[in-house]
Amino acid sequence: HPDFIVVLVGTNDVAGEDPPFYKHQNPTSDDIAAGERKLVDKIREKQPQSRIILMGLLPRHGRMKQIKAVNDRIRLIPGVTYLDIGDALTLNGELNPAFTLDGTHLTDEAYAIWADRLLAVLGAQDRSQPNGLPSFTERAGERKSNTRRNVLAV
Repeated sequence: HPDFIVVLVGTNDVAGEDPPFYKHQNPTSDDIAAGERKLVDKIREKQPQSRIILMGLLPRHGRMKQIKAVNDRIRLIPGVTYLDIGDALTLNGELNPAFTLDGTHLTDEAYAIWADRLLAVLGAQDRSQPNGLPSFTERAGERKSNTRRNVLAV
Protein backbone atom coordinates (compact mmCIF):
# COMPACT_ATOMS: atom_id res chain seq x y z
CA HIS A 1 0.00 0.00 0.00
CA PRO A 2 1.49 3.35 -0.96
CA ASP A 3 2.08 5.96 1.72
CA PHE A 4 1.40 8.69 -0.85
CA ILE A 5 -0.47 8.78 -4.13
CA VAL A 6 0.41 11.66 -6.45
CA VAL A 7 -2.31 12.51 -8.96
CA LEU A 8 -1.94 14.67 -12.06
CA VAL A 9 -4.79 14.29 -14.53
CA GLY A 10 -6.79 16.60 -16.75
CA THR A 11 -4.09 18.16 -18.91
CA ASN A 12 -5.21 16.44 -22.10
CA ASP A 13 -8.82 17.12 -21.18
CA VAL A 14 -8.12 20.87 -21.23
CA ALA A 15 -6.69 20.49 -24.71
CA GLY A 16 -9.72 18.49 -25.85
CA GLU A 17 -7.40 15.61 -26.77
CA ASP A 18 -8.71 12.86 -24.51
CA PRO A 19 -12.51 13.01 -24.20
CA PRO A 20 -13.49 9.37 -23.49
CA PHE A 21 -14.90 10.25 -20.05
CA TYR A 22 -17.07 13.06 -21.34
CA LYS A 23 -20.22 13.12 -23.42
CA HIS A 24 -18.87 15.89 -25.62
CA GLN A 25 -15.64 17.30 -26.99
CA ASN A 26 -13.97 20.16 -25.12
CA PRO A 27 -15.17 19.49 -21.57
CA THR A 28 -15.75 22.51 -19.35
CA SER A 29 -13.65 23.34 -16.32
CA ASP A 30 -16.50 22.04 -14.16
CA ASP A 31 -16.51 18.73 -16.09
CA ILE A 32 -12.77 18.26 -15.63
CA ALA A 33 -12.84 19.16 -11.93
CA ALA A 34 -15.77 16.78 -11.36
CA GLY A 35 -13.80 14.01 -13.06
CA GLU A 36 -10.84 14.67 -10.79
CA ARG A 37 -13.10 14.58 -7.74
CA LYS A 38 -14.48 11.19 -8.84
CA LEU A 39 -10.94 9.87 -9.27
CA VAL A 40 -9.91 11.11 -5.81
CA ASP A 41 -13.02 9.49 -4.30
CA LYS A 42 -12.18 6.18 -6.02
CA ILE A 43 -8.58 6.33 -4.79
CA ARG A 44 -9.80 6.97 -1.23
CA GLU A 45 -12.14 3.99 -1.52
CA LYS A 46 -9.35 1.67 -2.73
CA GLN A 47 -6.44 3.09 -0.67
CA PRO A 48 -7.93 4.76 2.44
CA GLN A 49 -4.61 4.75 4.31
CA SER A 50 -2.72 6.62 1.56
CA ARG A 51 -2.23 10.37 1.56
CA ILE A 52 -3.23 11.95 -1.74
CA ILE A 53 -1.24 14.77 -3.29
CA LEU A 54 -3.33 16.35 -6.05
CA MET A 55 -1.28 18.28 -8.58
CA GLY A 56 -2.69 21.39 -10.19
CA LEU A 57 -2.76 21.20 -13.96
CA LEU A 58 0.57 22.19 -15.41
CA PRO A 59 0.89 25.29 -17.58
CA ARG A 60 0.25 24.73 -21.27
CA HIS A 61 0.66 27.27 -24.06
CA GLY A 62 -2.64 28.83 -25.09
CA ARG A 63 -4.68 27.08 -22.38
CA MET A 64 -3.87 29.09 -19.27
CA LYS A 65 -7.36 30.54 -18.72
CA GLN A 66 -9.01 27.12 -18.55
CA ILE A 67 -6.11 25.63 -16.57
CA LYS A 68 -6.56 28.37 -13.95
CA ALA A 69 -10.31 27.72 -13.86
CA VAL A 70 -9.77 23.96 -13.32
CA ASN A 71 -7.10 24.57 -10.69
CA ASP A 72 -9.37 27.02 -8.84
CA ARG A 73 -11.93 24.22 -8.56
CA ILE A 74 -9.71 21.24 -7.74
CA ARG A 75 -7.79 23.09 -5.02
CA LEU A 76 -11.08 22.93 -3.06
CA ILE A 77 -11.35 19.13 -3.12
CA PRO A 78 -11.29 18.13 0.56
CA GLY A 79 -8.93 15.60 2.06
CA VAL A 80 -6.03 16.07 -0.36
CA THR A 81 -2.83 18.03 -0.32
CA TYR A 82 -3.03 20.33 -3.32
CA LEU A 83 0.23 21.22 -5.07
CA ASP A 84 0.32 23.77 -7.89
CA ILE A 85 3.76 24.40 -9.40
CA GLY A 86 2.49 26.60 -12.22
CA ASP A 87 3.97 29.76 -10.69
CA ALA A 88 7.47 28.31 -11.02
CA LEU A 89 6.97 27.39 -14.67
CA THR A 90 5.28 30.48 -16.08
CA LEU A 91 6.47 33.79 -17.47
CA ASN A 92 4.05 36.62 -18.23
CA GLY A 93 1.07 34.32 -17.67
CA GLU A 94 2.16 31.57 -20.07
CA LEU A 95 4.36 28.50 -19.90
CA ASN A 96 7.93 29.82 -19.84
CA PRO A 97 9.60 28.94 -23.19
CA ALA A 98 12.75 27.99 -21.25
CA PHE A 99 10.83 25.15 -19.60
CA THR A 100 9.11 23.60 -22.61
CA LEU A 101 10.09 21.74 -25.73
CA ASP A 102 6.94 22.52 -27.68
CA GLY A 103 4.54 24.59 -25.56
CA THR A 104 3.24 21.48 -23.80
CA HIS A 105 6.00 19.05 -22.82
CA LEU A 106 8.50 20.01 -20.13
CA THR A 107 12.30 20.19 -20.22
CA ASP A 108 14.57 18.40 -17.76
CA GLU A 109 14.99 21.70 -15.88
CA ALA A 110 11.21 21.99 -15.44
CA TYR A 111 11.02 18.40 -14.21
CA ALA A 112 13.75 19.19 -11.67
CA ILE A 113 11.67 22.10 -10.34
CA TRP A 114 8.64 19.83 -10.16
CA ALA A 115 10.63 17.15 -8.32
CA ASP A 116 11.94 19.63 -5.75
CA ARG A 117 8.46 21.01 -5.06
CA LEU A 118 6.99 17.53 -4.75
CA LEU A 119 9.78 16.35 -2.47
CA ALA A 120 9.23 19.37 -0.24
CA VAL A 121 5.56 18.41 0.14
CA LEU A 122 6.42 14.77 0.78
CA GLY A 123 8.88 15.88 3.45
CA ALA A 124 6.30 18.11 5.10
CA GLN A 125 3.82 15.24 5.07
CA ASP A 126 6.28 12.65 6.35
CA ARG A 127 7.62 13.89 9.69
CA SER A 128 9.41 10.59 10.33
CA GLN A 129 12.27 11.74 8.08
CA PRO A 130 12.10 15.56 8.04
CA ASN A 131 15.61 16.14 6.70
CA GLY A 132 16.12 13.02 4.62
CA LEU A 133 14.78 14.25 1.31
CA PRO A 134 17.16 14.74 -1.61
CA SER A 135 17.35 17.77 -3.87
CA PHE A 136 16.97 17.27 -7.60
CA THR A 137 18.04 20.76 -8.69
CA GLU A 138 21.80 20.29 -8.49
CA ARG A 139 21.78 18.80 -11.98
CA ALA A 140 18.58 18.48 -13.96
CA GLY A 141 17.70 14.88 -14.60
CA GLU A 142 20.26 13.44 -12.18
CA ARG A 143 18.51 11.75 -9.30
CA LYS A 144 20.27 11.20 -6.02
CA SER A 145 18.15 9.73 -3.28
CA ASN A 146 19.01 8.63 0.21
CA THR A 147 15.49 7.81 1.39
CA ARG A 148 12.92 5.18 0.57
CA ARG A 149 9.28 6.05 0.38
CA ASN A 150 6.34 4.18 -1.05
CA VAL A 151 4.88 6.66 -3.55
CA LEU A 152 2.47 5.90 -6.38
CA ALA A 153 2.06 8.46 -9.16
CA VAL A 154 -1.03 8.33 -11.38
